[in-house]
Amino acid sequence: MRTLFVFVFFLTTFSGNAQNFRVQAAAFADSVGRNYFTDRGVQGVTVVHNKSGIWQYLVGSYKTREEAEVIQEQLIAKGFANPVIFDLEAEWVIAESKCAYDDGRSAPAQEDDGKNPLRIIFFNSGKSLLDAAARTELDRFIVQMKANTALQLRIMGFTDSEGDAEDNQLLAAARAKAARNYLINKGILADRMFVEVYGEADPLYDNKDYDGNAIKQNQRWNNRVMLKYKE
Repeated sequence: MRTLFVFVFFLTTFSGNAQNFRVQAAAFADSVGRNYFTDRGVQGVTVVHNKSGIWQYLVGSYKTREEAEVIQEQLIAKGFANPVIFDLEAEWVIAESKCAYDDGRSAPAQEDDGKNPLRIIFFNSGKSLLDAAARTELDRFIVQMKANTALQLRIMGFTDSEGDAEDNQLLAAARAKAARNYLINKGILADRMFVEVYGEADPLYDNKDYDGNAIKQNQRWNNRVMLKYKE
C-alpha cells in the first residue's frame, strides 16, 4: 500500500463552548484498518475521508492547544511520525476567506481589514525562492512582529497538483521554510513562527479543467504560502 502523510484542512462549525482543537494521528492516500492504531495503543480514532480523497485519522477534541499538544507528544511516543494539531477556529476563518476565490484565474485578493488579516505570497511552479513581491509582503510582518513581541505567526505551505504528491509535500515545506528563514534573518525569533505543510491539498482554485488539462494560471495561485497570526 502506498501511504502518504499530509497536512490538510479539517473544517467544522463551532460554538463558543466547542472543542477548538483536534489531533490528526496520521493521514493516508488509502484507508487503513483500525488495528493500525489499536496495535499501537490508540483507541477512539475518528475517520474522515476528505474532499481531497485523503483518509484522516483523528484522535479526540480539546479546548486548548496545550491539551492537544499533550496528545500529540503521546502519539509521537507511540511511533506516529507526523501527528498534527488542527486549530478549527483558525481554519474556519481561512475557509471563509476563500469565498471570493471560486472564479479562478485572477489573483486572489489579499486581506487588509481586521486585526489579523490573511496574507498570501506566491511562487513559481516547482520553486521555493522568494521574489521581490513575496519579500515585500513578509516585510509587513517583520514590522508588526517587532512592534508587538506577543505575535506568533502561522506559515502555511501549499503547491499545485503537478508531479508526485510526496514531492509536493517537500516543496510546500521548502516554501514555508523560505518564508520563515527570511523572517529569522530579519530578526524574528524562530519560536514565534509555526510552519504548517499542506502540499497540494486544499487548492484555492481548480488545478485542472473537466478534461484533465492543467489550468496554468490557477496553478500559479495555488503555489503559495499563506500567513496569519495565531489567535
